[in-house]
Amino acid sequence: MPLHFADRWIWDFWLCSDGDVHHVFYLQAPTSLGDPEQRHWNVSIGHATSSDLNEWTPVADALSPGRAGTFDDFTTWTGSIIRRDGEWVMVYTGTARAERGLVQRIG
Repeated sequence: MPLHFADRWIWDFWLCSDGDVHHVFYLQAPTSLGDPEQRHWNVSIGHATSSDLNEWTPVADALSPGRAGTFDDFTTWTGSIIRRDGEWVMVYTGTARAERGLVQRIG
């Protein structure tokens, strides 16, 4: 089935392929927030896999905001994923509560 959820918004996505398995990572937030603009401050990074780029199976979330005091303890925003030295590495934008989300850093 195409990737769709009744209980959350999904937006901004990035893809990678590992052999016959394709991975999509995407920003997500619960629709229970009511106001779609609030999704940016209540976000995590979801993850789903596919063998045909059409039928997707959601798996465990890839990332959510970090521990208090870290650069990403408020938000985790759009990223990319690359293969480096045989391992997958995700880079993404994060913001901190201490700065009210006004300073973005790459992690």
